[in-house]
Amino acid sequence: MEFNIYCDESRHLLNDKKDRYMVIGAIRINNDSLYEVNDDIEVIKYEKGYNTEIKWTRVSKQKLEFKLKSTKILSFAIKN
Repeated sequence: MEFNIYCDESRHLLNDKKDRYMVIGAIRINNDSLYEVNDDIEVIKYEKGYNTEIKWTRVSKQKLEFKLKSTKILSFAIKN
């Protein structure tokens, strides 16, 4: 089984009292699911008018549904 691993880090500045900790996250997606996951996320990005990187710093009421849908897609991809 082949898969891709995607990593990202949170913002972290040494003297920033707001963001004291750095977090590194990763997700593994099987190659069999890769195009389906990408397509599903692109569809909901289009539906909700996203044309930039998805940020998780703040979740507004307007973007809550989109964030929940994208989380559901990614959690399904992790399980398969």
